[in-house]
Amino acid sequence: MKYTHRSTPRTSAMKILIVEDSKLVSERLRLAFADLPRVETVVTDRIDIGLRHFRLFRPELLILDIEVADGSGMSLLGKVKLEAPATIVAIFTNHPGFRRRCAAAGADFFFDKSSDFEPLASTVRHLAEARQ
Repeated sequence: MKYTHRSTPRTSAMKILIVEDSKLVSERLRLAFADLPRVETVVTDRIDIGLRHFRLFRPELLILDIEVADGSGMSLLGKVKLEAPATIVAIFTNHPGFRRRCAAAGADFFFDKSSDFEPLASTVRHLAEARQ
C-alpha cells in the first residue's frame, strides 16, 4: 500500500513516511496531513517497503508503528537512526511498554494510539510550520 500526497513540488516539501499496517490508522494520518502546505506523505504497511521508501524518499519525519505485520518497527528505527540520525522518528503504537526502549534506540517522540492521535497531529503541524 502506498499513498502519496504532494501539495507542492518535491524539492520544497517536508517529507513524511508513515509505516503503519492498519489501513484505518494510516488513512486517518494521511488525511490529517493532507491539508498542510508543503508536505509530502508516503504510506506503507510493511517494514521492508518502509526501509526502501526511507532510502529513496529520505523523509525528514518517520511515523512508525512498533508492531507491523511483516516485522518489528524497532528494527526499522535502528536502521533509520544508523543511516540518517537527523531523521525525526515518531513512534505511534498501542504498546506503551516500549516507550523507554524506543527512546534508547533514538526515537524523538512516542505517542500511544489509544489516546495521542491529536498530540501526534499537532506535533507534525508544528514541525511543518517550523520548517517554513
